[in-house]
Amino acid sequence: MEKNKVLIIVAHPDDEVLGMGGTIAKYSSVKDFYLLILTDGVSARNKKLIEKQEENAKKANFFLGVKEIYFARFLDEQLDKYPLLKIIKKLEEVINKIKPKEIYTHFPYDVNQDHQITSKAVSVACRPLFNSSIEKFFTFEIPGSTEWNFLNKFSPNYYEVLTEEEINKKITAFKFYEKEVKDFFHPRSEEGIINKAKMRGLEIGFPFAEAFFLIREIIK
Repeated sequence: MEKNKVLIIVAHPDDEVLGMGGTIAKYSSVKDFYLLILTDGVSARNKKLIEKQEENAKKANFFLGVKEIYFARFLDEQLDKYPLLKIIKKLEEVINKIKPKEIYTHFPYDVNQDHQITSKAVSVACRPLFNSSIEKFFTFEIPGSTEWNFLNKFSPNYYEVLTEEEINKKITAFKFYEKEVKDFFHPRSEEGIINKAKMRGLEIGFPFAEAFFLIREIIK
């Protein structure tokens, strides 16, 4: 039986782990996960780190069980410099190649502009046309970014219950991005990630969870 194909579309390397690393670990044996990363994630700081960051992405995601990664290599923190159509066409190229049933991307009301633009472009590329393969469309939260928009808060309507093992896999994967791991009290510290998972778990009566906003589900 063919596995469901899932495409995760993120602005930066590490967003996929922060947003849904536990969910990838949970389902990687029964679903085929694909990842499209739009920017290099580091050129705003140091262009010499681009190759290293892509290697980190491969290590982190192959550890979690992602089948294939696509790097669009737009410049970090400069998605606003590109015509939106150019980004959408790149998304459509990958979507048409994979034909995923599920799409995951950024929550649109995020303080990071690359996250906002990614979300907007994905919404266009995933519009519900007659011949679209997409049946579920989710957005996720990024610690240290999504919750800092105090005017348009992320309010999840869909949760994935996770085990302690799956959370530990998420943390291990995130540590492959060694320069992105922060000290506590930052949300992107090991303690911050665990506390976020516990908080989302408490909202639904479980020890750990990741939270999502389900934008659309089509039942055929």
